[in-house]
Amino acid sequence: GAFLGRKSLQMNNSTTSAYREINGAADGFPGWIVDRYGKFLFVQHDDKNHPNKGPLPSIHDGYTAGVYYYATNRDRSMMSKVKPVLLEGRAVRESDAYYTPIKYSSNDIEYEEDEEMYNSDDYDLDEFDDNMIEDEFDITDDELEKYMLEFDSDEEEDDEVAAFPVVENGVTYHVSLGDALSTGIFLDQRPQRAWLTRNCSPETRVLNCFAHCGAFSVAAATAGASTVSLDLDKKWLDRVWPQIIANGIEEDSLAERHDCIYGDCKF
Repeated sequence: GAFLGRKSLQMNNSTTSAYREINGAADGFPGWIVDRYGKFLFVQHDDKNHPNKGPLPSIHDGYTAGVYYYATNRDRSMMSKVKPVLLEGRAVRESDAYYTPIKYSSNDIEYEEDEEMYNSDDYDLDEFDDNMIEDEFDITDDELEKYMLEFDSDEEEDDEVAAFPVVENGVTYHVSLGDALSTGIFLDQRPQRAWLTRNCSPETRVLNCFAHCGAFSVAAATAGASTVSLDLDKKWLDRVWPQIIANGIEEDSLAERHDCIYGDCKF
């Protein structure tokens, strides 16, 4: 499949640690999107319209620490209260999403190699979570529903899950996976960010409306452009400057060349 080709292109790639592994129906798995963020996979699953779970192609790469699972068919009024579920170790192995490599083999030789790999302890995720309580997650549909809807009403609204860095085409971005559907970067827009890094210069001025976390601004800034990022959500907008700094741009230049405006876009 196309997703296996994408995976092979990204292996051992020091300039990219975040990319889309499965792009839903385009890869033959409607309602099933799998994104790679460093050591974690982030799964978006339209479990109402497409109840069957798809594969996790790179689950046996010896690098995956866990899988964040997010069912996307929820009532929009509930979306802010629904957080991704982190599945680790045994929970991943017992879930229907666990990748069976045999299914994707194209000949008998690959079948035998994949079967041996599939049964090997070398690809056990428990090495990443030795302190995990194995019964923490019961991955039945009812239990998954329970975990997806758990929400502490006393939790501070601005209490965010810590962001961590990933790399795309040599540019550093910050993402957080356990807070909401939005991680901080839309991986399907990688070509647009690559275009900015190739075509911007110190003379370029970029207006980034609906900036979200400012990924377009970050990409342009690494090529020397000045940027203005505009968004209605201050929580996301506050991530722009730390990402620009993470790419080696002088902090003293932020106010002059990389303005962030908290407000609405009106034309």
